[in-house]
Amino acid sequence: MSLLSICVLSIYITRVSISYIDDKQSVTDLIYYRGVQSSKDNFEIYKDIVFKSDSVVYEDINVIWQDILRCDLYDGLWYRYYSYYESKARLSPKDYTSIWVWQGEKPTVPAKCYLDGLVVVTTDLWNTKNLHISSNEFTIWVK
Repeated sequence: MSLLSICVLSIYITRVSISYIDDKQSVTDLIYYRGVQSSKDNFEIYKDIVFKSDSVVYEDINVIWQDILRCDLYDGLWYRYYSYYESKARLSPKDYTSIWVWQGEKPTVPAKCYLDGLVVVTTDLWNTKNLHISSNEFTIWVK
């Protein structure tokens, strides 16, 4: 076996080993999501809905937040899909606290809502992990 073949085989085995280890990681080995909460319990119709998210990232990751606003419009149909918002970022290891505004559609009638989300984490080796999150309930009301 030539030196080149040995090097190529060694690189392949290393890549497979790292990929295997990376694939066996739990999402909590990559990110600890402390939670997402609305900034207050009541929001006036047509005003911004503001959230606060807290997390700790343990290694470089790509993140996609796929958030659904679920609302009860007091029409007897209970909580259901109202609108969707997706955002992406590349995160480095550190503590994160984010204050952010809902960019999807907002109810224009009184409602009780919560955020239902999926955090999709992708490592540098393209292994994907999912984490489900939900916020507290909050109301949309007329002043």
